[in-house]
Amino acid sequence: MCQPPSSPVVCDTTDVGRRLLILTVAAGLTACTAPSEGGAGPPRPVTAAGPAAVLAQTMPEPITPAPAPAVEPPKPAVAAVLSAGGIAMPVLGRDGDAWKVSTPCGREAVVTSATPLPTRPVVLDPGHGGYDPGAVGPNGLEEADLNLAVSRHAAAALEAAGFPTVLTRNGDHGMNLPNRAKLAVGLQARAFVSVHHNAASWAPSAIPGSEMYHQVSSAESKRLAGLIYEEIVAALSPYDVAWVTSGVGVTWRTKANGDDWYAMVNQPRGIDAALAELAFISNPTEADLLADPDVQRVEGQAVARGIIRFLTTSEPGSGYVEGGQMPPRPRCGGGSRGGGGGEDPCDDPAL
Repeated sequence: MCQPPSSPVVCDTTDVGRRLLILTVAAGLTACTAPSEGGAGPPRPVTAAGPAAVLAQTMPEPITPAPAPAVEPPKPAVAAVLSAGGIAMPVLGRDGDAWKVSTPCGREAVVTSATPLPTRPVVLDPGHGGYDPGAVGPNGLEEADLNLAVSRHAAAALEAAGFPTVLTRNGDHGMNLPNRAKLAVGLQARAFVSVHHNAASWAPSAIPGSEMYHQVSSAESKRLAGLIYEEIVAALSPYDVAWVTSGVGVTWRTKANGDDWYAMVNQPRGIDAALAELAFISNPTEADLLADPDVQRVEGQAVARGIIRFLTTSEPGSGYVEGGQMPPRPRCGGGSRGGGGGEDPCDDPAL
């Protein structure tokens, strides 16, 4: 029987030694023939691979490195800052020691001096402002000014009770809706309340016709709205005023797709949010009452009491009325506030 050529025993544990041994054995096998099954007949070649093929089989398969996963830019460690001018703004990132921010009107800017805002505050949103005065009472009282005055009183009461509070605006300037919501979401607000005053209702009412709108799918948002409603109606009821109402109370409104109708209820996703229409600025007797700074303080403190009850109790609130779907919003062209394009009318403040 054909034997492979003898080779010296080599104690070599290296990869080179193992490969030489394989080559030596393979070379001897190619010269061998195997006998036929009966021991007779011509020799049958053994189908063994040549040295090059054997060496190829011992080489590891090349490894193709996996592509590196896409790396998302890190989120800013600070969600929002208060500028030296007292303007709260979402943070986009850093520029050296400066802050890259989104201005109230949504434009990018860099500020060199700013203070990080705390997380988990109460966020109050004085509706309208700047180029957008909101509703205007028959006495000339502008809703934007009234909303800001009431919100300041509410913030002072909340701070005095130990609840850090951030105002989306603390001056008479424009502010877009997305940035109001971004402040609440970025700061992980414990509660978000957009403060407004109503217009265009003349149905007489024995009590203030306050309206609150809550997120349709949030029981906590509903509870927040119901507690503020209780407090504001109780605070305003002692005044001898010919109140008006739309009969809404505490309710919800949705679009055809089921999303919340009002932007300041819809856009702060994941935050317990409510939109408060505290009284009717369009009603002459209510407008005269609301022009009184003391009444503005009463309203603000009532809003604060409702929020504090929401944060510290499990009370359910009241005034609930079943809501419904709103009709499609008409699309307006042209105009400074329409959807027809043109120059952005939003007026950013000095930062």
